[in-house]
Amino acid sequence: IEVREIVVYKDSLLAVASDQGVTILEPKNSRGAFEVRQHIPLGEKIAGSIVHTVLADSWDNLWMGTDEGLYFYESKTGKVTTHRIENDNGLASNQILALCETTNKDIWVGTEFGFGHGKQGGRSQIQGSGQIRDEHLEVFKMQIYSYKTTQ
Repeated sequence: IEVREIVVYKDSLLAVASDQGVTILEPKNSRGAFEVRQHIPLGEKIAGSIVHTVLADSWDNLWMGTDEGLYFYESKTGKVTTHRIENDNGLASNQILALCETTNKDIWVGTEFGFGHGKQGGRSQIQGSGQIRDEHLEVFKMQIYSYKTTQ
């Protein structure tokens, strides 16, 4: 198993993103042993897909970034919702590489070609996107170079 990311989930659990999907682990004892509490099924279509990143949000839901899109696991219902570029849902690409939640509880989704932004409110909803163009990368490279040379 190739572990990609581990995050704290519901205060004492761990959500482990891997090449096998996302598994929820629960502490078994005080010596650091864990047992599998749940494996979140993402469907047959991406059974072999790698989960690159996982985010536990403020409402105890999980967002999972894969090669095949963004998956949202609603903890109260156990429902999994899929966001893919062909659904015209604000994603710049199906390859999800980064996820984060801001202090005002918005979700940012990083892809190989840009980013998506969603006002969440405890629901699965990505509303906008930004394409990263070559000229943006050139400015970014210049800013990094400038930072390195002035330090």
